Amino acid sequence: MSRQKCLGKDASVARVLGTTTKDKEKQRPCGLNTVELLKIASKSFGCGAQHTMKIAEKLYLDGFITYPRTETTQYSDNFDFTEILKNLKGNPVLGTLAGITLNVLVH
Repeated sequence: MSRQKCLGKDASVARVLGTTTKDKEKQRPCGLNTVELLKIASKSFGCGAQHTMKIAEKLYLDGFITYPRTETTQYSDNFDFTEILKNLKGNPVLGTLAGITLNVLVH
């Protein structure tokens, strides 16, 4: 509900009398295989298959994903998550999150 609806359109001050919190757990998403990636990109963003695969290839070449075309949702047993996270620490967008995740993995 907006402030205007609660207080009236001319009100400039409000006092919070109480709050409630609720913990919620959310499962991590499943990995995408190529077919699911194409479906979601088309439905959510209106991207065609060729454009989607170009983006996936760019993400792969830049080191953000392991392989752009796969039909599995499992990482291989020898996949080095810590090395990927170390590489991402220098990224201006993902660096902080990568650092936090890396700290959780190694401690």
